[in-house]
Amino acid sequence: MHSCLNAIDSERSLFTLANTDFLTALWNRRYFFSQSEKLPDEEIKHLAIIDIDHFKRINDQYGHHVGDEVLSHVAATLSAHFENDLVARLGGEEFCVLSTREQSTFQQALERYRQQQADIIIPVSGFEITVTVSIGVVSAQGGIEAMLHDADRGLYQAKEMGRNCLIALS
Repeated sequence: MHSCLNAIDSERSLFTLANTDFLTALWNRRYFFSQSEKLPDEEIKHLAIIDIDHFKRINDQYGHHVGDEVLSHVAATLSAHFENDLVARLGGEEFCVLSTREQSTFQQALERYRQQQADIIIPVSGFEITVTVSIGVVSAQGGIEAMLHDADRGLYQAKEMGRNCLIALS
C-alpha cells in the first residue's frame, strides 16, 4: 500500500515538473499545446497573448533575479484574474490565455487585468517596481497556431501604439 502511494506521489511530481513553468508555477508551453489540442474547436472562443512591456530594462537595471520576481508577480496576478481559463507562460515575458468565455466578457476581463497590473507596485529586493503589459487578442478562427499568430500580430500592434494597451483582431 505504501509503495502504491509513493508511486502516485512520484507520478504527480513528474506531471508537475513536466507541465508547469518552474519560475511562475503557471502551465508551460507543452501543457498549453496539449490541452488546446484536446478542446473541440467549438469550445475555443478566444486567445490572448500578454507581454510585459520593457521587460529587458528591468533585467538590465535591476538584475535577472529581480526580473524573475517580477515575472512571478505578473503571473500570479494573471492567474488570479483568469482562474477558469487556461493560462500559460509561453516563454520569456510572454503569457497566453485561452478562454471559452464570450468575447465581450473576455475582453473586459483582459482590460481590467491590464489596468490593475499597471497600478500594482511590486516590492522586490528593496525596489518598488511597476510594470505594464501589452495584449493581443483574437476570436476563434482556424487552429490554435493561426490564433497564436493573429494574437501575436495584435500584440505587436499594441507595442507599436505605445504599449500598455489591448488590441483585438477579428
